[in-house]
Amino acid sequence: MGFQVPGSIDAITLFPGGLTFPANSLLNLDVFVGTPGATIPAITFPEIPANADGELYVIAGNIPLINIPPTPGIGNTTTVPSSGFFNTGAGGGSGFGNFGANMSGWWNQAHTALAGAGSGIANVGTLHSGVLNLGSGLSGIYNTSTLPLGTPALVSGLGNVGDHLSGLLASNVGQNPITIVNIGLANVGNGNVGLGNIGNLNLGAANIGDVNLGFGNIGDVNLGFGNIGGGNVGFGNIGDANFGFGNSGLAAGLAGMGNIGLGNAGSGNVGWANMGLGNIGFGNTGTNNLGIGLTGDNQSGIGGLNSGTGNIGLFNSGTGNIGFFNSGTANFGLFNSGSYNTGIGNSGVASTGLVNAGGFNTGVANAGSYNTGSFNAGDTNTGGFNPGSTNTGWFNTGNAQHRRRQRGQCQHRRPHHGQL
Repeated sequence: MGFQVPGSIDAITLFPGGLTFPANSLLNLDVFVGTPGATIPAITFPEIPANADGELYVIAGNIPLINIPPTPGIGNTTTVPSSGFFNTGAGGGSGFGNFGANMSGWWNQAHTALAGAGSGIANVGTLHSGVLNLGSGLSGIYNTSTLPLGTPALVSGLGNVGDHLSGLLASNVGQNPITIVNIGLANVGNGNVGLGNIGNLNLGAANIGDVNLGFGNIGDVNLGFGNIGGGNVGFGNIGDANFGFGNSGLAAGLAGMGNIGLGNAGSGNVGWANMGLGNIGFGNTGTNNLGIGLTGDNQSGIGGLNSGTGNIGLFNSGTGNIGFFNSGTANFGLFNSGSYNTGIGNSGVASTGLVNAGGFNTGVANAGSYNTGSFNAGDTNTGGFNPGSTNTGWFNTGNAQHRRRQRGQCQHRRPHHGQL
């Protein structure tokens, strides 16, 4: 490495025409600097350990965006503490979404904030337990009280409507206010024991009326199956005070009275297949006959095998019957007293089966009409033991307008003397 240092002056005249110094070079210096090769050995720095101890302090702060105070549950807005979630009202309970006091369960609703004391799921009212009950003093599933909220109804079971009930699908709405407990299924009324009865003090199934014992009776104080009227004992009788089965009036739809036996058409007959009034025996047609196969009035003895017109078989009375002990018109079978029936003991019209008192039925002991099945007291049912109408299934009580037969009317009513 080197460098040069030049040094020179210009010509200088000190005095005019006097002393003059010519330009000249005073210094011309070349400088060179060098060093021989050198080697620096590797330098190693040893590990130097270091540590630091200390504490970090954060000053207390408050972020007021969300404030969740300490409570027994979450989202409760009750007056007194409640456990659970989103409960409202007076509180003191537990569960989810309840309103009222001392409630437990899910979505129960008291009628006031201070009332309650219920448990279960989706109940409305007080003093309840179960599911979907409406009213007070209820236990079970889907029961409905007809009393004001807060008045205990004393109902337990499934699907009951009214008060002072227990069991399944029972009701006493619109019935005698002196309420007696029903026992069984789908009863409407008071004091019924059985299935699908409408009325009071019935024992059996699908009866319409009062104090019936049996199945599918329409009227009062009947004993048996499929009777229409009052005071009948037996099966498929139409009228009052008949004893036996398949007894009816003198024509389709008319009531018979006081018949004793099988397949009699009329009133006061004793025996089988008599048509008329006051006959005793088999297959008589007329009035006050005593014997077998007599046609006319006040006769005794044995006449033809059939009485009436156009009958085929034995001991038929009436017209156009085929079989045994038929009265009426165009029946086929045994002990039919109505018209156009096929089977045994049918007293109505155009039925097929056994002891049908109504019309156009297919089945057994139907007191209504247009039924397919058995023991239907209503009309146009498919199934069994239906006292209502236009039902499919079993033990359906129908609507309020179908509950009872009133005397002197035809559809869904109790028959008056001489009428269906």
